[in-house]
Amino acid sequence: SYCTREAGTVHSCVQCADYRERVPGQVHEFSGPSSGTITWSVGVTTAPRPPADHRFAQISERRGWRRAVGPPIEWTLESLTVAGFSEVTVFAEPGSHRPENGYSRWIDREAPFGAWKNWKAALHQLCHDKPEANTIMLIQDDVIFCRGLREFLETTLWPENCGVLSVYCSAKYSNGQGLVEVQTGPGFWGACALIFPRESAMNLVHSPIVETLHGNKIDNRVGKWCR
Repeated sequence: SYCTREAGTVHSCVQCADYRERVPGQVHEFSGPSSGTITWSVGVTTAPRPPADHRFAQISERRGWRRAVGPPIEWTLESLTVAGFSEVTVFAEPGSHRPENGYSRWIDREAPFGAWKNWKAALHQLCHDKPEANTIMLIQDDVIFCRGLREFLETTLWPENCGVLSVYCSAKYSNGQGLVEVQTGPGFWGACALIFPRESAMNLVHSPIVETLHGNKIDNRVGKWCR
């Protein structure tokens, strides 16, 4: 998740006081460029995964996070709500776990797409289904977000000359100072949670460049498109 600290693991994020113990509405103040009102279209891609491991379950129990003992999609969706995103569409590969509360915006793929094709199709549908949205966020199903993320983003977007913003920052790039400008190519790391201006999302979806690489490495394809 994005925070002002060094990039960490799922376990370190859940133990962080910023995740659940911050008083609602009492968030750190950030400053940054803005291009007017941000309107969102948010999606999560998911595939069959094993349950969270016992260490994470123990941490979650201490924190009172009831859903975290299930597959990762449950803790991703719960943390998105905590972060300020209540309208989320899930794009699920066959056999994916669906939380008990159902999530009305849930799209089951009839046949396996694979990570890249599911991600790309999801990005296109997020643009198509909400034509009024100027900001598209697509997330993978094993990410935890901190409280107040949406408020932070809406006071920060968009940095100058930014084609895509990653909410997650790999330790490969982190300098501990917040947002980092990365100019990369196919070696880009980190497609956990990417945010696009609408025009960038549509450009990527229709770009032949992203199809010149083989395999399911989403971050490599996005990096090549950026370059």
